[in-house]
Amino acid sequence: MMEGAQREADAILAKAESDSEAMVERRKRMAEDKIAAAERDAIDDVRTTAVEAAAAASKALIAEKHGSEADKQLADEVIASL
Repeated sequence: MMEGAQREADAILAKAESDSEAMVERRKRMAEDKIAAAERDAIDDVRTTAVEAAAAASKALIAEKHGSEADKQLADEVIASL
């Protein structure tokens, strides 16, 4: 009877260890997935900020360098090409 109880206790312990290792592995994968998602979000945010900055800089340069005379010249060139 004692031997049977010992085998049962050993089996329970082995299962608990196995379950514990599986749980740790699952949580590790979940943490890695969350980190990867956060990295993707950060890269997307940086790209969006870069695009917005480039668009704002382009808008400022065009507004500064492209006045009504340049508009007239561009329109004339487009009409002439038709």
